[in-house]
Amino acid sequence: MNEKQPSPLAVHKDAWSQKDLLEGIIQRYIPIRSHVGGLWPTWEIEADQADEKLPELNSYLERLGWMARLQRGDVDQLTTIPLPHDQFPGSRIHIYMWTASLITLLLSALRWMENGRPSGGWFVESEFLDALIGFVFPVLFTLFLASYIQTRISAKLGVRTGHILPIPDPSVLLWLFSGLSTSFFIWPFGIFFIPTLPRMDARPWPDRKSLAWTSVSVPIVLLVSGFVFWTLGLILAPDAYLLTGEPYRANPPFLIELLSTAFDTSFQTTLDWGHPFFFAAGFLTLVGWLLMLPIPTFPGGRLLV
Repeated sequence: MNEKQPSPLAVHKDAWSQKDLLEGIIQRYIPIRSHVGGLWPTWEIEADQADEKLPELNSYLERLGWMARLQRGDVDQLTTIPLPHDQFPGSRIHIYMWTASLITLLLSALRWMENGRPSGGWFVESEFLDALIGFVFPVLFTLFLASYIQTRISAKLGVRTGHILPIPDPSVLLWLFSGLSTSFFIWPFGIFFIPTLPRMDARPWPDRKSLAWTSVSVPIVLLVSGFVFWTLGLILAPDAYLLTGEPYRANPPFLIELLSTAFDTSFQTTLDWGHPFFFAAGFLTLVGWLLMLPIPTFPGGRLLV
C-alpha cells in the first residue's frame, strides 16, 4: 500500500543568532527600520504604536528571559536586555538596616533632647521612651507606610519593586560622645538617606509614566506626614520649660509658619521649646523636598522623563 510521503520542512541554511531570534519576535509587534548594534541588541524602530505594543512584546519576551526597553529621542530605539535576576536584598539586610536606623534615630533624639525636657517628659518620664515615641516611631512608621504604598502601586501596575532601605548615619555617634554644641549638629536626624533597592529604573516597567508616579509616591507620603507632624507639634508644644543648654531648632516650612498664625503662635519662642514631633516633621519634609528635586534617579527627575 502506497503511503503519501510527507513533504520536507524548509529550514534556514544557517542557524539563527540570538539577535536574529529577538529581531524576528520584535517584528511581530513593532516595525523595525534597522539594526543599530551596541552591547545589547538595539534597533531603530517605527514608534507610532510602540507604547501600546511594548507590554505585549515584553510579556512574550519574559518567557524567554528577556525584556525590551523603548528609548525616545530624535531616533526611537528599542533595546533588548536579559531580565534582571537576584536584584532584591535579603530580608536579613532589611532587618539589619532598619534596626541600625532605629538605634541612630534614638541616639540622635537623645542628643538634642538632653538640653531640656518638660517636667514629667513629653509623653513619659523616661527619656528613652520619649525619644522613641516622639521621634523614632513617627519617622520609621512614615517610612514603612511610604514603602508599603510604593510597593502596592507598583504591584497594581504589574511590577515588583523593593522596599525602602534606610541608610543609618553613624556620624551621630561623634556628636553624641564628643560633647560638641548642638550648633555643630549639621545633620541631626540619624538617617542619611532612604533608597529603594533595587533601583526603580532597574525594574521592567510598562511605560515611563508608571515608573514616575510610583517613584513620586514616597516623597508625597513624606511631605503629607511631615505637615501632619508639624501641625501636631505646634498644637502640643508647651509654653516653656527649663533649658540646660543651647536648644536645637527645627525650622518649619513657610506653609507651617502661615498655619501658626491661626493659633496665634510665634515660632521665635515656640521652636526653642520645640516638641519632638517638630524634628520628625523636619526630617520628613526635608527629605521629601529633596526627593522631588529634578535630579536623575530621584523621583522628581523621573517626572521629567
